[in-house]
Amino acid sequence: TEFANSDQRVLEAKPKTDSMVVHIGRDTRSHSLHLSQLAIRSALAFGATVIDHGCVTTPALHYYVLRSNPHHMPNALICGSSGTSFEKEYLDSIIGSYVTLLSTKHSAKNVNDAPRRQLLVDCACGVGGLKIPLLNNMLNSFQKEGGVLLREQLVELVPINLPGDGPLNERCGAEYVQKQQQLPVVYSECDEKKLPMSYVASFDGDADRIVFHCKDSQGKLVLLDGDKIAVLVSSFLQDEILALST
Repeated sequence: TEFANSDQRVLEAKPKTDSMVVHIGRDTRSHSLHLSQLAIRSALAFGATVIDHGCVTTPALHYYVLRSNPHHMPNALICGSSGTSFEKEYLDSIIGSYVTLLSTKHSAKNVNDAPRRQLLVDCACGVGGLKIPLLNNMLNSFQKEGGVLLREQLVELVPINLPGDGPLNERCGAEYVQKQQQLPVVYSECDEKKLPMSYVASFDGDADRIVFHCKDSQGKLVLLDGDKIAVLVSSFLQDEILALST
């Protein structure tokens, strides 16, 4: 039901041009709504059909455009369920891929009573913070259905620095952490001592960049940027391929 009331709406020009569809989204900055309305009116004036997605992350908007133009990328694998809302399909593709990836991991540990892992997510006071509750709801559904293995592996996302908590991208977010080699400032009202600081991810304001980080035993920042994340993914895939050959 959370997707049934999403911001997505379809606007059609009169007369309209059947072959022209424009996807428009915005972020949480104060001027973004006004700019998006100007863009919508301009597209309608040219006879386009406009799909206004409201507040949306940049990667999600890219997916929506790709989903509407599969003929331009015939070899692209489009996940999700057709006929659903764009947002639900996009999040289904992310969570489904994540759960499928975790299902390849085998564990001999007794994890019936193991606490669920928590990932602290610094949302840079941007639009990504609006989508964390949706992801958590989907993860909870998989956890209930997935048995012991998924109870061990699935994370619970703990968001901080949501829209309205503080200034966008200022002393928080992926770019700040990577370039300044500093932990993000926590603008959210919470007990910082209880936050899971040993496992942290930072988005930027429109959620198209991510870094993982923590502090080691000496208090030094340990950063996993895009290059290191790619190496970890490659190492995992290599292990999987080797496992298949034995």
